[in-house]
Amino acid sequence: MPLPETLLIIVGDELLGGFTTDVNGALAARRLFEAGYPVRRIEVVGDSVDDIAAAVRRAIYDPGAARVIVSGGIGPTPDDRTHEAVAKALGRDLAEDAAALRQIEAMVARMHAAGWVASPTPTPANRRMARMASGGRILDNRRGMAPPLAIELEAAPGRWLFVLHGVPREFEAVLEEVLIPGYFSGSRALTVVETRHPGAIEADFA
Repeated sequence: MPLPETLLIIVGDELLGGFTTDVNGALAARRLFEAGYPVRRIEVVGDSVDDIAAAVRRAIYDPGAARVIVSGGIGPTPDDRTHEAVAKALGRDLAEDAAALRQIEAMVARMHAAGWVASPTPTPANRRMARMASGGRILDNRRGMAPPLAIELEAAPGRWLFVLHGVPREFEAVLEEVLIPGYFSGSRALTVVETRHPGAIEADFA
């Protein structure tokens, strides 16, 4: 029986411009292989709503993809457009999520109590991170402010789309602590056997 597969969409103009190296894709590929949900494709797109939406549509309409992860573009700045793109791809409303806003408010309150920000009230930029595709499930993010999102795909129950951060430490925390134990269980890892031949010439094996 074939293993359930994962598709990754990595978002960011900084990646396509060569200013930043993607580490999330490599981390996810390794950990999901071990979890029994191997990654079949990684697609990198820029911060364009249309490009992100097109990539999401390609992934969710791929019948072999049991899980789809989108990484990046969910922060507070104007070039963070992933939530808008996901809503467009799914044909859903883009709206402020009450649970997401509560997470943001709690984080801002803790930052204010620690003396890191001047006000306990989220700024408009902070609140922008709570605007996302309707009908999703907010996930925990202990390492940052932007709430991750899980959406069960309507056309195929049991298939999930996840919208995560691009910041590696937040991506890793959510992947390890939330996604793998909660959404990537029940499969089996492939066994890989490596045979080493020191000093052998590759062309001889060919």
